Amino acid sequence: MKPTIARLRNPLLRTDRSISPSPRGLEGTRAAFFASYGESDRFSRSVIELTRALSGRGYDVVLIRAASGGARAQWPANEEAIRPTIMWRPNVGYDFGSWAVGIDQFPKLAGREHVLLVNDSLVGPFGDIDRMIDHFEHSTADVWAATCSEQVELHLQSFTLGFRRGVLRAYPLNRFWGSIREIGDKNLLIREYEIGLSRLIDREMLTAESFIPVGLVGRGQINPAYDSWDVLLRNGFPFVKRELLREDQPAALRERIVAEVRERWEQDPMQWFEPA
Repeated sequence: MKPTIARLRNPLLRTDRSISPSPRGLEGTRAAFFASYGESDRFSRSVIELTRALSGRGYDVVLIRAASGGARAQWPANEEAIRPTIMWRPNVGYDFGSWAVGIDQFPKLAGREHVLLVNDSLVGPFGDIDRMIDHFEHSTADVWAATCSEQVELHLQSFTLGFRRGVLRAYPLNRFWGSIREIGDKNLLIREYEIGLSRLIDREMLTAESFIPVGLVGRGQINPAYDSWDVLLRNGFPFVKRELLREDQPAALRERIVAEVRERWEQDPMQWFEPA
């Protein structure tokens, strides 16, 4: 018997989802798929402020919220003017799973001229993101990222990715996103999907560029988002990785980051994310 389409469909893309449309609709020329995870019934300040910043630059935001305990975060009523389209889904497949489900649900958005994939592993933005977005929108590359790393091998880091000229919806990237599976080991997921995406880009001779080049943040086996967070702040990336502010990090490191953010933007980053 010939397999049915349902049997062939990627199991991750068959997971339950619930959608609340944005009151503003999806009528723009730019789109952002925003992967978020949390068990709280509220969205963090980082999620709200990044949505505000992206909306201000003309991006229709689809916020894909994953939770394992059934919590359903609600958008604050006093921020209704910037409420994105929100999708709630089980916590399956990490951020790559959320992006894959969002792209599957809204394929037309994935085909727009400028499309961003972002997540809430970042705390911020503490300042405007115009310099970074301008760099993306003026890039001539097919695929763009805020940062890249030589850790393991040269690759684009996935917490902020950009795709131009509809390439996200076209082969081979549409096949890549349609093939995302649940991987329980985060390190394996990074190798398969984050590094795997850069390998695919190179193999298919697509062009790639990063906002902050690897030579600026340090070459070799380092992760710029962790090891060069201060360089990123100084060069127009107004975010820090959330993990750097967790209680299991050295207190001296957290204090340095808090002091740097307060000096630059008069913000306390410890108030910008949900508790673990």
